[in-house]
Amino acid sequence: TYEIKINDLNTGEEEVITTSAISYKKRVKPGDSLIIEVGAEDEFGAISSSKSVEWSYPLVELVIDQDQANDWSYKVGNKNPNCSSCPIKASLQSVKLTATQTIDLVNIKLIQSGTYGGGARLQVFSDLDGGPDFGQLLGSRTLPNIYVSEDEYQLTFIFDQPITFKKDKLYWLVLDSRYSDGRAYYRSSIKNAVTTGNLYTSGVLGLGHSGDCTDHDPTYCSFVIPYIEGVDWFMKIGFFK
Repeated sequence: TYEIKINDLNTGEEEVITTSAISYKKRVKPGDSLIIEVGAEDEFGAISSSKSVEWSYPLVELVIDQDQANDWSYKVGNKNPNCSSCPIKASLQSVKLTATQTIDLVNIKLIQSGTYGGGARLQVFSDLDGGPDFGQLLGSRTLPNIYVSEDEYQLTFIFDQPITFKKDKLYWLVLDSRYSDGRAYYRSSIKNAVTTGNLYTSGVLGLGHSGDCTDHDPTYCSFVIPYIEGVDWFMKIGFFK
């Protein structure tokens, strides 16, 4: 049996895990600094001396740091498996930079509720007439095994290839969820953190889908941009130094 102590150097909080597994996964985010201490106990109750190591998240330069949140977006999720006319519901956010910049990652907060787990997918598109250009996918990342709970997750989507945002051009972040099986559509949804007060003035919040309406019944397919005036995602966008 192993005892793992994880001390957060930023908050002073300590997490203690007792496990018989030889590995443990922990979600981390830009700016995290941890001291990780591991000890072992054998079947006779003898406890080994512990070993510790200090770990810090790789340095990140943020080009957008909208770190305020006081509400949640409309719930989004995957396509209804029993409705061929229903497209995937998604949360949208437009962004614009004042200088051309290559980015590697996007960090957001989300909450998930229900009884089944799945994944969260973030896609980046160019703009077309004030909405996502689904023919111009610039990057996509899916984080699997986002287990259902009522806890907040601060998740970092790291793209396989850097994405270049050109100066003063509009781009779209599109978030949806990928459920683990057909039953999860009815019992799982995600919402991402947003803030009121128009704190990010270079973009807007939207509600729509993760694809266009060409192949769907227009009764079930619609985009509302902006969805709520003056509301934007909690989002940190940047690149590794």
